[in-house]
Amino acid sequence: MNAEQTNEMIDRLIRARYAVIAVQSHEELRVLWAIEKIAAFPRQQREEGEPKLVLEWAISSGLQARGQIADQDLAARVQQLGGQTAGNPPAALKAIQDWPAEVPAIFVMKDMHAFFGNAQVVRALRDAAYAITRRKQTIILLSPQMDIPSELEKDVAVVDYPLPTQEEMAALIDDLEAELGELVQFNLNGDREPLARALTGLTQNEAMAVLKQAIIARGELNHEAIEFILEEKRQIVAKSGVLQFWPEVEDYTSIGGLENLKDWLGEVEPTFTDQAREFGITPARGVLIGGIPGTGKSLTAKAVAGGRHPRPLLRLSVSELLASGGGIVGQGQAKLQQALKVAEAVAPDVVWIDELEKGLGSGGELDGGTRTDMMGDLLTWMQECKAPVFVVATANDVDALRPELVDRFDEAFFVDLPGPLARRQIFEIHLRKRGRDPEDFHLETLVARSAGYSGREIERMVEAGLRKAFVRVRAADEAADKRIEDVTTEDILEALGETKSKSEKMARQYAVYREWGVDQRKANAEDPEKVWAYMYGEAIEL
Repeated sequence: MNAEQTNEMIDRLIRARYAVIAVQSHEELRVLWAIEKIAAFPRQQREEGEPKLVLEWAISSGLQARGQIADQDLAARVQQLGGQTAGNPPAALKAIQDWPAEVPAIFVMKDMHAFFGNAQVVRALRDAAYAITRRKQTIILLSPQMDIPSELEKDVAVVDYPLPTQEEMAALIDDLEAELGELVQFNLNGDREPLARALTGLTQNEAMAVLKQAIIARGELNHEAIEFILEEKRQIVAKSGVLQFWPEVEDYTSIGGLENLKDWLGEVEPTFTDQAREFGITPARGVLIGGIPGTGKSLTAKAVAGGRHPRPLLRLSVSELLASGGGIVGQGQAKLQQALKVAEAVAPDVVWIDELEKGLGSGGELDGGTRTDMMGDLLTWMQECKAPVFVVATANDVDALRPELVDRFDEAFFVDLPGPLARRQIFEIHLRKRGRDPEDFHLETLVARSAGYSGREIERMVEAGLRKAFVRVRAADEAADKRIEDVTTEDILEALGETKSKSEKMARQYAVYREWGVDQRKANAEDPEKVWAYMYGEAIEL
């Protein structure tokens, strides 16, 4: 829903005689301008066709009129109320309750959410709402966040005011060019549309500020302004406190194995583009990756962000949101809603929901229903979100997730332990990362001896082998006549022999993970039975 459609909704609610409308937005001026337009130019079909006065209240300034009031007595009354109601929400609401019934008006109350913990304020708001129900008067609560008290839920209509659309951002660029075109070069050529698209998710003030910042830095407005926009969006994520902007992304060459998953992602990534949308393709919404710990699930999320169509990567931990609520019912849900709004604001992006089952698994009945409510919010958002956001959710115990949540993703993949070919690739990747040539190692032996190890465990064994070699190098360095040797296959084999794999130590738990994977699409191309045969004392086919 764009701003025009939202304004029409507010107009309908006013005409339907809703006494209280809560509008959630950070853009006070933009919403106030819309309300003034609704009040000044009533629709012909509205039964009370005359314009309405618009008065606004803030704790700092009290009740004030927006614009001139022709009636001198009424103007004097409002001027007097300004001083009486400053810093006093109940007094402001009492003034609304006592407002002349014959004078149509819209009362905009700013930041009332800060006082909803005060029983006197809540009661005064209910009294004012009841008093004006049959009048041509409306109270609009305007705040950046809106947690409506349960006492008011049945009396308040809630409207989430949208951020500017791409078309509105394009108009903003045109307005800026008309304002500064004689002073500054606008060298956009074919970049006007990408620039407007990059601005989506910002408020009008943020968009105007970042464009002017780009002009000051470059002396002109060109495609390089997109860099400033992305930095502004990073700041939005940092200020939100509910998402992590993940700076370190990967590409698919960092992942050993998982050929089926990588092939599927290669098919859906082009759907992120404008050309795909113009072709009639609905962009993919997300993928659920579940299975054995340490097998590349998180790495895949990072690779999606850094892949063929790079996007910012935002990490969201639902379990951390629940913990941050401090046990207060509804706090985790409110933080999740805020996180999803931020994700839309900085789109296009990739949202990585880490350890999904720990936040939205079983247990909703034990926490006041918070997890169930959060899951409902996530399901609705994934269904309704129009912004180009791709969700990568990772989980170990996917069987703990409810079917309706799993079903909301475009595809769900099960990641098993790496097979022989994948283990070889993983050894090669981690040896190269540490400046070693894989050709210098006996990879066939390493592959055979690492059956049952996850990719993360193989990485740790390579690191352990390097540590052993480093200790030997330091010892050899003390004797000048001894040859210093680099890390060898034997060093890594020694590290492998010092610890059992987790799949062997936790065989029962890993079997539970695999139960879910039986009927799911396999991320690994290799036959998983060859990977697991060693657990039953059978020979592994290499």
